[in-house]
Amino acid sequence: MAHSVGDTQLSHESSEQEQVVQNAPNDIKFRPRFLGLNVEQLNTLGGHFISNMQTTEKTKGELILEVHDKSTTTTVRDISQSGIKLEQNSVSQAKGKLNAQGMSTVSYTLKTDGSNEWEMKGVMSTKEGDFLAVWGGGTGKQTGPTTAEWTGEVHFMSQSPKLSWLNNVTGWVEGSGDNAKGESWGKIYEQK
Repeated sequence: MAHSVGDTQLSHESSEQEQVVQNAPNDIKFRPRFLGLNVEQLNTLGGHFISNMQTTEKTKGELILEVHDKSTTTTVRDISQSGIKLEQNSVSQAKGKLNAQGMSTVSYTLKTDGSNEWEMKGVMSTKEGDFLAVWGGGTGKQTGPTTAEWTGEVHFMSQSPKLSWLNNVTGWVEGSGDNAKGESWGKIYEQK
């Protein structure tokens, strides 16, 4: 099987299970990654530099919400050599620029090196009946046997005129949690 990246051809060699880059400097060989090529490998292909793949530092703006979650269920989705995939459902209390309660589902992978990756989907409603959907993802690390910290990006969607200002906001979240207690705390800032 072959794939093209610009003028460079990628082919899969099933016997060695390596990808070979042909027409690239020195016929570069590399092992495939879980989510594809890393930035260094992409920058090397054919001598092209891909600047939009570089990471940029996130800047925190004004505090939007403080959230306290209490876990209701945890499901083990998978166990492998690379880590454990879990899914956690929680009830949430949020206060700040709006006061709301809701529920969320967080899917996360605890990796063997102590790091984690997470994705979250949730819904909230205010006492006045305004509805808000929230979703996002990020990374984190273990800070103790049952504790962790994380950061990431969240997005909002609401049809409520009172909450419509959140539709154009990207949030930066910083949080911590304790699996033994089944609780987590987070702060969501406007990302600039």
